[in-house]
Amino acid sequence: FEGNGGGLGGGDDALPGGWETLAGVDTQVRVLKELALLPLLYPEAFAALGVRPGRGVLLHGPPGTGKTAAVRALLGAAAKGPRPVSFFNRRGADCLGKYMGEAERSLRLLFQEAERRQPSIIFFDEIDGFAPARGGGG
Repeated sequence: FEGNGGGLGGGDDALPGGWETLAGVDTQVRVLKELALLPLLYPEAFAALGVRPGRGVLLHGPPGTGKTAAVRALLGAAAKGPRPVSFFNRRGADCLGKYMGEAERSLRLLFQEAERRQPSIIFFDEIDGFAPARGGGG
């Protein structure tokens, strides 16, 4: 487990909580493991089966529903896996730029670094900070 770029807040990110910290979301945990954890840890199994796993997972919901706790559990499981997994954490406000093109450049560099250090997890927390909801009319 190789951390990078900010923490998840509220504790030591090198020691994230486990799946047992998530209650009442067994189906969501199973899906998160299938979509995110297994492809990170065992890409050769997917290649052998000719299966191309998805490249991302979107966790959504109101504040306090366990999205960040789920990412902590994912990180904890990845840290115990057979290969190192790089982790990049960005908050919505971190992705904004002062000048035109700065935000796009920053995101492009982030994805290039994540690709270089794969397998990787990129976690965008509070994404509405740089991708606010659009209103009607225009």
